[in-house]
Amino acid sequence: MRALLSTASGGPETLTIGELPEPVAGPGQVVVSVKACSINFPDTLMIVDLYQFKPPRPFAPGGEVAGIVDSIGEGVEGFAVGDRVIGLCGNGGLTEKVAVAAFNCFKMPDDMPFADGASLLMTYGTSAHALKDRGHMKVGDSVLVLGGAGGIGRFEMILGDDRGGVDPHDEQRRPTEELDEREPLHQRRHAGKIADDARQHVAVVSPARQRDGDHVREAVADEQCAEQQHFAKQRERSE
Repeated sequence: MRALLSTASGGPETLTIGELPEPVAGPGQVVVSVKACSINFPDTLMIVDLYQFKPPRPFAPGGEVAGIVDSIGEGVEGFAVGDRVIGLCGNGGLTEKVAVAAFNCFKMPDDMPFADGASLLMTYGTSAHALKDRGHMKVGDSVLVLGGAGGIGRFEMILGDDRGGVDPHDEQRRPTEELDEREPLHQRRHAGKIADDARQHVAVVSPARQRDGDHVREAVADEQCAEQQHFAKQRERSE
């Protein structure tokens, strides 16, 4: 079967189309005929040998897929050949077929596009873990996302809204050309409403008001992250 392979450490330009043997479903596994595979940050690290898991080469990147169950291994229950599923495979997704542990597979709604399914679990799961498991977000908490351009940032804004969190900065959205370039730009909590045209619908959160968030998400760990840590320590001392 065809696969996009990493044969040497390097960037995306080092990946080549090649052939791999078709997988066979082992005990507790299903083989998924891949219809879509998302690319996430771990994939970019894995191909340059900077990820904690280093599969032997040649390997196909791609840790998250959506597709149709092609075959089922011994002991698997709850899945049938032909089911539409999302699967977390770790790597190997950029192939025609991939074997996935059944406990890492989830059935997809019939009306969900494969591309949407393949891009759901890592970003949404990471966001849910950050806000719910680590942040213990509760109704009424405010969520401030410093940089909502990527999947995790968008999902955190959606989760903050759906789980009862509120945006501490309810400024009215304005076209980007009206914004002061000296002010940092942050997308509003209703990410689903602005995903189609994020460049034209953003919100302004001035540095003086960033200290109001109960939960602050920072992906880059730059000077804004340091500011948030300072604000958090100030709040702890005042409470």
